[in-house]
Amino acid sequence: MTNKDHLFRVSLKAVIRNAAGELLVVKEKGQTHWNLPGGGMDHGESYHEALARELQEEIGGVASDFTERIVGYHDARVLGRDPTIWQTILVFEVSGVGEQFEPGVEAEAIMFVAPETVAKDRQAYSWVVEEYCKINKQ
Repeated sequence: MTNKDHLFRVSLKAVIRNAAGELLVVKEKGQTHWNLPGGGMDHGESYHEALARELQEEIGGVASDFTERIVGYHDARVLGRDPTIWQTILVFEVSGVGEQFEPGVEAEAIMFVAPETVAKDRQAYSWVVEEYCKINKQ
């Protein structure tokens, strides 16, 4: 098997906080769990372009002049059960997007929750929230 027989996916997730320090989470259509907003990069996109597209799809109406800062990553691992598909996750703190959002075309619902609530949810990348809170002494 060669590298051409494999898919390597880069997923970007956004940590967005409101003035109360709560984190934005998304419930995507067809999913049963809440997650940080974001998704996979498309070929040729920069991190900023991919985040802008994913945020538009999930939380709608996001201006493209936001700022992002990488706050965590998860090493590459098999995605699902197919050993030929690997994914690494990069997590960014995103600011300058405001606090008023509505579910985008890919989201069923969105809401702000306390960081400790997200930290208990394995699907919502609790390791990211825990590390982010340590870095920012929350």
